[in-house]
Amino acid sequence: MEERYYATGRRKTSVARVWLTQGSGQVMVNHRPVDTYFSAMLKMHALAPLKTLSAQEDFDIWCTVKD
Repeated sequence: MEERYYATGRRKTSVARVWLTQGSGQVMVNHRPVDTYFSAMLKMHALAPLKTLSAQEDFDIWCTVKD
């Protein structure tokens, strides 16, 4: 069975739910690739923890964001 990690983040009325699984580095936000959802700067900040650990290509991230 594939191990999956889940977290929820809240700020005012917004909610982000994130699932992290072992994979190939694919990042999806609301069923869209991260490049079409965030600007380059926001993408860099969002993925900085994985880059610090040199784990960018080791995990797939799927998240839903609701305002």
